[in-house]
Amino acid sequence: MNSPPLTSRFILGTRTDSTNYTDAAAQVLAWAKIPECRYVCVSNVHVTMESYDSSEYRAIVNGADLVTPDGMPVEPTKRRVVHMVYPFLSRVRTGSCRRGPILLLSSFIGGALGVGCAASPIGGSGPPTTLDVNAGPDQTIALTAAVQLNGSAVYSGAPHKLKAFWSKISGTGVATFSHEQFNSSFEDGTVDEWVGDGGGAQSGGGSVTQEQAHSGRYSWKAYNDPSLPYPDNISAKLLRWRFDNDSAYESAWFFWPSDYIVNGHAGNYANIFQWKENSTTYNPTWVVAAVGAANRPGEDEFAIHDWYRQRIIRTGVLVPKGRWFRISAFMREGYTDGELIVWIDDQVVFNRDGLNTLGDATTQLVPHLMWGVGNYSDAGVGYSIYVDDAVVVPAARNVMATSATFSEPGAYVLRLTASDGEKTVSDDVQIDVR
Repeated sequence: MNSPPLTSRFILGTRTDSTNYTDAAAQVLAWAKIPECRYVCVSNVHVTMESYDSSEYRAIVNGADLVTPDGMPVEPTKRRVVHMVYPFLSRVRTGSCRRGPILLLSSFIGGALGVGCAASPIGGSGPPTTLDVNAGPDQTIALTAAVQLNGSAVYSGAPHKLKAFWSKISGTGVATFSHEQFNSSFEDGTVDEWVGDGGGAQSGGGSVTQEQAHSGRYSWKAYNDPSLPYPDNISAKLLRWRFDNDSAYESAWFFWPSDYIVNGHAGNYANIFQWKENSTTYNPTWVVAAVGAANRPGEDEFAIHDWYRQRIIRTGVLVPKGRWFRISAFMREGYTDGELIVWIDDQVVFNRDGLNTLGDATTQLVPHLMWGVGNYSDAGVGYSIYVDDAVVVPAARNVMATSATFSEPGAYVLRLTASDGEKTVSDDVQIDVR
């Protein structure tokens, strides 16, 4: 079901939707009849201040399908919505929102529905889960050898919720993990990893450069060249479509120059990390974007764009400027049981299950997604973003235990990250290659 776009306002960065009792109740009841995951937050002064103090809490509130205002003028509405929703609560699966729950509501705290906004089971929760990660000991190897990485994680929660992946944090050359499906560090001075086999495309003003590099010597410069015709002047991007994964981890490092500001400029939006349908009409399905930060002129924040439902979900996490940062994601494909988790520098900013991640079933003939990075923005004409160390790993493979090879001698730091979508823990190991 495609919901009509909501008109929202942001108070100290926390979203509140413009709605009324009739519309809110009708929307909740409509959601309760379809096999999709939804959750509703009721935001009062307490929630707003908690969100102001905690970016993780704010991301949960702002990610809700509906955020209703909570105050004396709407107190009767709150009570009536609770009474109307209650008969459906027994049909909601507690814990993770998976495989067709009707509605996910948070705990009752302070007498208000949704104040907790932490995807807790109705009526209380069990003990907090514990998570510990060990990347293994530091090692020294020859350049011609492969290092064996035997990482481990101790997790007290449901095993299916745990996601884990390796990544290179630093090093002079290319680190290639045996479990990877795709690795692009641009160290050959080309974009052949993306396009060389006909499985991808480059468009707009992008080029490989030595101006910035996360590791090694090269990165890809996504430059929106004003001399190019529309839309190439606003859409420097790399796309890769030769994937056949039902679920995968995608990640890339980005360098965002300090003078590139989306806030207050044309479109107020930049698409930098996206999944797209793999057949006509080739529309995006989900996007990690930068948008103007609410109530913070001159600053930008990350948002998750549900393209199919035309909804932008602000995270409240500011875009770092003048340094490298990493976007990582877990994407499971599905029309009703898709899942998306997004991390910014190992901080969870979005975690939703029961999604449509494949887009339009009437046009998406190939049931797998394209993935891409870039600088797709009207606000970015004349500006660049740098991209490096892009990796895709099929999630079906055991990524705790793997091996890696290196293109050049030097000191490399590799990181094992594990997360259940709420708690994220990582551990680093140094590999000296001689």
